[in-house]
Amino acid sequence: MFEITLENSWEDEDGRIVLINAYFNTFKFSLCNIYAPNNTALQKAFIENLTEILISKADISNLITVGDWNVTREAVDKKGGIQWKPSVYRDLLAAFMDELNLGDILRIKNPSKRCFTYESSALKMKSRIDFFLIPKSLISSTKTADINIAIAPDHKAIRLFLKFENKKKGPGLWKFNNSLLNDDTFVNLIMCNKLSNNMQEIRIFD
Repeated sequence: MFEITLENSWEDEDGRIVLINAYFNTFKFSLCNIYAPNNTALQKAFIENLTEILISKADISNLITVGDWNVTREAVDKKGGIQWKPSVYRDLLAAFMDELNLGDILRIKNPSKRCFTYESSALKMKSRIDFFLIPKSLISSTKTADINIAIAPDHKAIRLFLKFENKKKGPGLWKFNNSLLNDDTFVNLIMCNKLSNNMQEIRIFD
């Protein structure tokens, strides 16, 4: 059995970035959904804004970012249309991934597989512009990262399945609240209980 508890959420004014911080049972994580602009003049500001938001508002160590990035990361991610070459925005995205220690999980699991999430009949072109970026620490927890059919006419769905092993908790740590020593009622109660226990010990060993 599992339970997801929402801690807080945030979105930008343009609706291009939606972030939630939540708990999966006791595991805290951040999930960010993005829709990047396809206008090259806006892409630099978008990636800079995204970086600032995630660093200040998300749990970077357990951050999953997903959406339509409107860019292909490698030549293998594109078929047809204009010949692929790295763009300024693509390089900015690569720097963003390095800074936040994120990896393209589908490409990590399938280094050379040709698969696409977007298709344009007019341009006779297919590309993989929708993908998950996850912390490298979560790669071992990934069971599936794939592409599936969707109801959208030009985009496919992308899926990510993570599995976390149940960890047995230790005995825990108890810490005394020192402020109770300033509480006269508490102190008197402890003194009375101690006196009562001492009297019982005296009767036992008499």
